[in-house]
Amino acid sequence: MFREETTENHGTAIDLVEWTRTNSHKLVLKPNDDYGGNGIYIGWNSTAAEWDEAIASALKIGDYLIQERVKTAKEFFPMITDDEGNWEMTEQLVDLDPLLFLGKVGSAFTRLSSTELANVSSGGGMVPTFIIDEA
Repeated sequence: MFREETTENHGTAIDLVEWTRTNSHKLVLKPNDDYGGNGIYIGWNSTAAEWDEAIASALKIGDYLIQERVKTAKEFFPMITDDEGNWEMTEQLVDLDPLLFLGKVGSAFTRLSSTELANVSSGGGMVPTFIIDEA
């Protein structure tokens, strides 16, 4: 949970709020119990003033998490560009989410987005995902 405390990051003691303030380039603040991209603050897309405001808001509301940026894959996919069915290859962020059952991957879903947020309610889209068992 994101709160005013001393914690560890890679074995080093840190003041969590100050560390968050100075590392916006690699952090996301997100609500613990929300969905659809609501309430998410992306540090690397924020000015210093916006990030400070996000930190203050997260501390006031509580129930926020701080997450380090993870490099996300991007691939080109065909996208329809108009009402006539014309299309072009467009680079999309790929968010592959495996679903585990009893510790084994049983299924998965994949979301695509042209922005940092791949949530469907934030403009992302779902595409079919096929798991091929080569056994």
